[in-house]
Amino acid sequence: MRHALRWCRLLLLLAASACSTPPSPQEQPDAGPDPVSAWVRETALPLSGVEAGQGFADLAPLAPQLSGARVVALGEATHGTREFFQLKHRLLEYLVLEQGFTAFAIEANFGEALAVDDYVVHGKGSAAAALAGLYFWTWNTEEVLALIEWMRAYNQDPAHARKLHFYGVDMQYSAASASALQAYLEQVDPDALEEVRGWLTPLERQYPWVSVDASGRQAEAAALVAPVDALEQRLVERRASYVATAGEQAYLWATRHARVLAQFLALTRRDDAEAVVLRDQAMAENALWLLEQEGPQGRMVLWAHNFHVSRGSRGYHPMGWYLDDALGEQLSVYGFAFSEGSFRARLPAEQGSALAVHTVAATPSATLDAKLASAGVPLFALNLRALPSEGPVHDFFYDTLYTREVGAVFSELLPLQSVRPAAAYDGLLFVHTSHAAQAVSGP
Repeated sequence: MRHALRWCRLLLLLAASACSTPPSPQEQPDAGPDPVSAWVRETALPLSGVEAGQGFADLAPLAPQLSGARVVALGEATHGTREFFQLKHRLLEYLVLEQGFTAFAIEANFGEALAVDDYVVHGKGSAAAALAGLYFWTWNTEEVLALIEWMRAYNQDPAHARKLHFYGVDMQYSAASASALQAYLEQVDPDALEEVRGWLTPLERQYPWVSVDASGRQAEAAALVAPVDALEQRLVERRASYVATAGEQAYLWATRHARVLAQFLALTRRDDAEAVVLRDQAMAENALWLLEQEGPQGRMVLWAHNFHVSRGSRGYHPMGWYLDDALGEQLSVYGFAFSEGSFRARLPAEQGSALAVHTVAATPSATLDAKLASAGVPLFALNLRALPSEGPVHDFFYDTLYTREVGAVFSELLPLQSVRPAAAYDGLLFVHTSHAAQAVSGP
């Protein structure tokens, strides 16, 4: 719970600091025909629905935008909208079956996500247990569970020789990576395991460094930096021996688990404002490493919050900025937006941090969300690379606009977020009405 409170406070801090500009949006008087609304209405690609299983005819026009991408990053304006999750599932099916994508990665813990991968590739355990093992309420939903079950069914088909993988890019927890390293050292270097077990075992706890006293938490993490660095160095020095014992792939994954522990400690020993900067850097690093493991023909669908996938900045660079720097035109980024409706999010810490369903009305007419809604199309994709080269439509989408974006925490007092849509994204996916994602029911 204290861990949740810490992140609640952090997310509120970021939301407040990210929105100092532009001026607060106001309702605008009717000035006649709106060229932006007209362009959206004419250019939008209407979609037949958000649920998978209805074919891909309506998605086929997206192919030119996606055919050259090695990573398609899909954002979300809330972490709790059913339609966003369902549409991303549908897009995953399209990208795998029609475009040859080979992997799926999500804003979830690197080590813990491998239990989900074991399920989708090998059928080990259950989807529900593996999903719950990610720790995040955001993904423990019927919609994400359905996506995982589809991935498993895909992999069970003998016609699909190359199996689809499920990955996590986050490093907010250390438990699974610490356990994986212990298992690896037991196999390749039992003597080393005896040396490191004393400090590695505590990292297997789910919440090892959560503390109301930030300085105490940071001191505990700081004490482990040198041991983790030493372990990383040992892995480098003994590579030949370790590879001879357990193989190249096992070695590469062990070195990445050690790197994730180093990332986790860097995150934990910093103040919250510094931690978020490091987190996006680390998520990008992990995503690129995972893409490398997929080989030269590998292609990845990446799921995270709008800001994480975007190329824009709000005082610091998000994951998408680093991915763009590394991949250039091989990255395609889609932001998600909605007009009104309900979604899941936690209450602020001062209200107890309980998970709740929130309902919101449409934003003011000057916002990005309202402008998209004004086109009168309830569900559509919008290609921002098809913008006019100049004029009011071009200027609108390259301007700094307000939009509603909600992370893990929602309060009516939170300001709207600012974004330059055409600088942040290659396209937008718009759902007029949001409904709350459905939590996974009992065991």
